[in-house]
Amino acid sequence: DTVKRVLPSDLEDIAWDDPILLQRYTRIVTRLKNELKTSPDYFVIANETDVYFNKHPEEIDAFLIFAKNAQKAVKDIFPNSKVGFTVTFEAVHEGGPRAEFAKRMIDLSDLAFLTYYPAIGMKLTPPEQTPAHLDMMIKIAGPKPIALQEVGYPSGLKDSSEEQQAKFFEIIIPAIKQRPQIKFMSIFALHDFDDKTCSGLTGYYGFGGLLSLLPEVKDFQTFLCSLGLRHADGSPKPAWQSVVDAFAKIE
Repeated sequence: DTVKRVLPSDLEDIAWDDPILLQRYTRIVTRLKNELKTSPDYFVIANETDVYFNKHPEEIDAFLIFAKNAQKAVKDIFPNSKVGFTVTFEAVHEGGPRAEFAKRMIDLSDLAFLTYYPAIGMKLTPPEQTPAHLDMMIKIAGPKPIALQEVGYPSGLKDSSEEQQAKFFEIIIPAIKQRPQIKFMSIFALHDFDDKTCSGLTGYYGFGGLLSLLPEVKDFQTFLCSLGLRHADGSPKPAWQSVVDAFAKIE
């Protein structure tokens, strides 16, 4: 899950290609089937994989063995689901080994699953560049449909504003409508996080304690915690109305 392996405590040190891991994974997905009334349209096995494996390239070969077998297990249990692995837009934009790994994950997946936050190294790109970014995703996806698992634009960074966030959504919603290869988009998030939740999430990403005082970590926290279309108290930002208006124009 983005920055870490999220496994039961007794499996924390297990190798990705250990058969026990696949057995346990298959067991939990089988239990999930009993909890769901219908099969999910989309099933993501691992989230923002390029972030973790960019720092752990020595684990990639073993992970690919798990990934292929886990995908088969999920499709056996949920035969109507589109199954895959999420990568970040940042990987696509960055190029090099990270983009190559993202392409491998997309090739393995039924769809190209991506998260899209147009911040490269915590530096936001202008909303006007959004259509070009979508075209970049389409190019790397090849013929595969695209599911944008998360789409967000922070309002709080120093090179952003609430008006700029609103402009982003004003542009991206019709741009996606004009690109039928993009089948799904989920906006992240409805509300900004409150201070307690924000601090906890920052810690999850490994930036708690004294690290939280570093300028770059403060930027990350501001990015993460100003993605909402509304403030933490529920009051709307301009982006809320932009989204409402943009969807109202879609037939």
